[in-house]
Amino acid sequence: MGARISTLYSFNFTKEKEFGFVSEEIGFSIQQDLPLPWKSSLSYLFRYNRLHTYEQESVGPSPFDIVFYLPEFQTFFLRDTRTSRLNAKQGLFSSLSLTYSPELLKTDHHYFSFFLQQSIYQPLHPRIVWASNYRVGLASAFGAMLIWPRRFFAGGSNSIRGFDRDMVGPYDPFLQRPEGGEGLFVMNQELRFVVNRWLEGVGFVDLGNVYANLRDFDPFDVRVGAGFGMRLNTPIAFFRFDYGFNLKPRGTEPGSVFYFSIGQAF
Repeated sequence: MGARISTLYSFNFTKEKEFGFVSEEIGFSIQQDLPLPWKSSLSYLFRYNRLHTYEQESVGPSPFDIVFYLPEFQTFFLRDTRTSRLNAKQGLFSSLSLTYSPELLKTDHHYFSFFLQQSIYQPLHPRIVWASNYRVGLASAFGAMLIWPRRFFAGGSNSIRGFDRDMVGPYDPFLQRPEGGEGLFVMNQELRFVVNRWLEGVGFVDLGNVYANLRDFDPFDVRVGAGFGMRLNTPIAFFRFDYGFNLKPRGTEPGSVFYFSIGQAF
């Protein structure tokens, strides 16, 4: 129909060890990308994954060990007008994705997921940029409990700084790990300023939360972190150093956390 469509066939295997659990995911996907006007694109894909989650060491008489087979359809829309993907000074990035695992294909977990992200980069001065990022995630297993690998998590260097990784939101004291949730809201605000050709400084405020259930979703019920950072734009890589403060620590939460990463937070 006169459009240039690219098709990608891929296979994946991931293995994560965290909080005493091991999660393995293996599968394949077929994806097509359709370019659209105004620097936009529409993608759609089908993937089939086997998810296996189990305890590294059993802590009870009934070890946690569960396997799911998930056929999933996903479509996502992208619009990217950033001047640079590595360190944008102007423009915006928009993404919207919808994921659905239908009963028709004999899925072991019937669910849907919605995720929206909007990043805006506004120059205030030739050497100063105000960068904003907003994320909203919603998911449901239609009355059942959403499986752990498909829940939303927040906290850490790329979401809400001042907290350890994934430690914002519900926490299971028995399993000693974050539970994640069906709802996510994150807002990041950064004031980026150039010091010299290879050094930049940043002041930031992050807020948001993870909500166990969709009915609990409340963008006014948030955790807040703030801090400052430094960026090194070297020929090798773009290095990021951030120091975030938890403005209202709870229980044993640390009052501050240092992060080292590669690339901007958003």
